[in-house]
Amino acid sequence: MPVKTAKKLVKKFDFIRFALVGVLNTILDFTILNTLVAGLGAPVLIANIISTSLTMIFSFRANQRLVFRSSSAERRHRQIILFISGTLFGLYVIQTLVIAALAHWWTGPLETLTNLLIGRSSDLLVINLAKAAATATTMIWNYFFYKFVVFGKSK
Repeated sequence: MPVKTAKKLVKKFDFIRFALVGVLNTILDFTILNTLVAGLGAPVLIANIISTSLTMIFSFRANQRLVFRSSSAERRHRQIILFISGTLFGLYVIQTLVIAALAHWWTGPLETLTNLLIGRSSDLLVINLAKAAATATTMIWNYFFYKFVVFGKSK
């Protein structure tokens, strides 16, 4: 297999590696949160801040090294600032807008889906379906933002 073809094949797996890092990051987040709360008796909000902070560090390093294979030490501060900014934008702006759109402004499709799934309308299920859609949307945002802005090759 020519080197050029191999490089194209590896790039196609970027999104799969990104998704796997995301799954591992989520498991790590829940594990730390539950260990702090149930195991050590930490207050939930403090435990959540600790778990999300630690997993954001993990996520940055894993995406930097394993997914996008960026090793530029001189650009690391810029990458960290962009990573945190882009991630927070995805969480606080994109997720909020998608949830608001699906759970408050345009509820018809999700209410229909809940009727099909459980035979009745359920506000909680609508909210969770909206959150799932928001999470998927944010994941796509994060992938492209990280790929082209955070870890992309600078000119």
